[in-house]
Amino acid sequence: RLSVTGTLEYSSLSKEITFTITKKQIEKPEEIDTVFTYIKDTEQTYNIATNEGIYTVSGNKATNAGTYEVLVSLDDKTNYEWIDGTTTDLEYSFVINQASYAVDLPTPTATYGDKVSSVTLSATDGTWAWKDITDSTLVGNVGNNSFTATFTPNDTNYKVENHTIVIAVTQATTVISDFSIADNWDYLASASGASATTNFGEVIFTYTGVDYSSTTLPTEAGKYQVVASVTGNANYTSATTEAIEFTINKIDPEYTIPTGLQVVWGEKLSTVALPDNFSWNNGSQKVTGAIGSSKFVATYTPADTRNYNTLT
Repeated sequence: RLSVTGTLEYSSLSKEITFTITKKQIEKPEEIDTVFTYIKDTEQTYNIATNEGIYTVSGNKATNAGTYEVLVSLDDKTNYEWIDGTTTDLEYSFVINQASYAVDLPTPTATYGDKVSSVTLSATDGTWAWKDITDSTLVGNVGNNSFTATFTPNDTNYKVENHTIVIAVTQATTVISDFSIADNWDYLASASGASATTNFGEVIFTYTGVDYSSTTLPTEAGKYQVVASVTGNANYTSATTEAIEFTINKIDPEYTIPTGLQVVWGEKLSTVALPDNFSWNNGSQKVTGAIGSSKFVATYTPADTRNYNTLT
């Protein structure tokens, strides 16, 4: 209100005048594009611009990996406002990224033929898991073979990351199992031969006997031995079993007992001719006794004495 006090020359006068004191406008602090990565036991600051006495910044300090909210508040919202005419608290955010973990890579070993899933990866500061393998994935040939495994640190401030793991594969030991063959069978009879199983390679059977050595089952009568073997290579060892003995028995030949033989009384049996392959056991024996039919002992010797019995 404006007032003028009157005098003898002029009169008094007063008048009200309205005026406004506007809020002071404050520039909003700009976001910053700093990339943060976790550093052990280290507090990191989102360094947004400050203006002491005008606004307060809170929540801009953190240590662990994660996403954080930063609040910027005007200290005096009655007399100050943001450049856009608002007084609402400003929200910003920043991220502390997980760091890569310096894990000690395991150096596992395995044997040829093992599955990768059976190879254990040990760690005290996290856990390992094989990646991109199936239950049937094998460790591969003898040597150093690379596979991928995922390491998950116990401390969540660190990333879950994939690593190349080298498995040192060593030569496997070949084992021949269930090795057997029939003890004996007759000449000309059907026979299946030896059988066996092995964890690696192919089983080869070697048959030996008098004047015989072959991987083919013998067919002639006689006593034999058989061994089973596997030829090794860089991935698995050679193996040979103890020998097993077996026999192919001779069989009786087919023959016809001669009939109609005649001899003069008192003559020797040797005077009586026999068919081929027959011979008298005692050719010097004289035929005596009652006139008529008599029996005497003869031997039948087959042409193939290796496979057929000589019969008396």
